[in-house]
Amino acid sequence: MEFPEESEQTIYDIPEPDVLNCNWRKVSEEPLSGTDGLYVVYENGTILTSGIDREDNIFKNMIVAEVLLQVNISCPNDETHSEATYDGTSDRSKPWYPLRNLRNSLRDMYFLTVITDINDNNPEFEGTNPLIVGYPDAKVVKQLLPQNVATVKATDKDIGINALIRYEIEKSDVSSWFVIHPHTGVIYPNENHFQFKDAEFNVIAKDLDGGQGCLQSERLVVKVN
Repeated sequence: MEFPEESEQTIYDIPEPDVLNCNWRKVSEEPLSGTDGLYVVYENGTILTSGIDREDNIFKNMIVAEVLLQVNISCPNDETHSEATYDGTSDRSKPWYPLRNLRNSLRDMYFLTVITDINDNNPEFEGTNPLIVGYPDAKVVKQLLPQNVATVKATDKDIGINALIRYEIEKSDVSSWFVIHPHTGVIYPNENHFQFKDAEFNVIAKDLDGGQGCLQSERLVVKVN
């Protein structure tokens, strides 16, 4: 079953057991969310999600963020049954990571919830803000021919298209002096408009490749002296 992160909704209503006086009970959840293990909640025969955060460290290195819930039938006269055991050696980077060493029992039922990413994180620039760079004067430029002014980099905690960054220079009196590569963040002097004067401008980073519904970073101030 797939559900978007942060959602709180019913996953499944389990029919009551056909056996008199028997009930379903939660046995385990993996991985556990913090100390309480309540990302997937089982209450009175209903399984529901509880604000799952795909960026939680419990999903770190998992190529697919998943939560595995185990429930089984509990009856008054049952003997004690051991819970499912996990060897802890499986590669978390492989899909279906939690599905390993599951106890084989007719009383058990497993629910694997796959957590899909939503765009809920803003891009963040790395390094200092403001970014101060030096650029040579006209005489030196003719000899050295520097290829770019600076490179900026932003990251996003989301994945896929939700983390695809597009860089832009905010329009200002000096913005036409520079151009920025939308995906690499490399800033170049604009050959047709560049002036050898001190300049200050803002760079922003947008996720979703700058598309509709994108989130943007705080402004990165770039000072060129």
